Amino acid sequence: MLVVGVEVTSSHYDINSTDNSSLVAHALFADGAAAVVLAPEGKWKYEKTGMSVIPNSKGLLTLNPPFAKEHTSYRMYLDKNVSNEMGIYFSEGKGKDLLDSLHSSNKKPFPALCIHPGGPKILQAFGNEIYSRGWSKNSMQNSYDLIENYGNLGAAAILFVLAKSINQIEEDEMITMAFGPGVTVEWAKLSKVH
Repeated sequence: MLVVGVEVTSSHYDINSTDNSSLVAHALFADGAAAVVLAPEGKWKYEKTGMSVIPNSKGLLTLNPPFAKEHTSYRMYLDKNVSNEMGIYFSEGKGKDLLDSLHSSNKKPFPALCIHPGGPKILQAFGNEIYSRGWSKNSMQNSYDLIENYGNLGAAAILFVLAKSINQIEEDEMITMAFGPGVTVEWAKLSKVH
């Protein structure tokens, strides 16, 4: 199966949207497209996958059609509290249980990480929790490189990080995590096929 992720955020640009959320979204997000082939056999296999919604985050990250006459395109709303809520979710909430289920902190070696680069604050909020669990400070470097060099490529971002990471991974396990409107957390744990 061919899975394609496409993000055309330049089509969301609206010259009339000058509120802080719109300006930050326009500066942070970029166009991108990537694809991956999923097959019954290969170098990696899925062990677990899932999706959850961060509690009380429904209005923190949205993408809405142009309801108002003066708006000419879809409008993204990005609340400044997304990273705070994400930090709470992964350090105290069900996200903490999710991380526990994906990897026990006392088990070595740690799985490789392939994390959606939602933005610097989101990476920092997620990183604070995983670093406290023992992952190295460079375990998310490919995510930071992508956000620094290209921006948040939305749906395609995780595939870009995966493409950069996959041939560098020495570990036998990998955890992927993507974030999106809702605020949703989509995750998977993969293992190498030997």
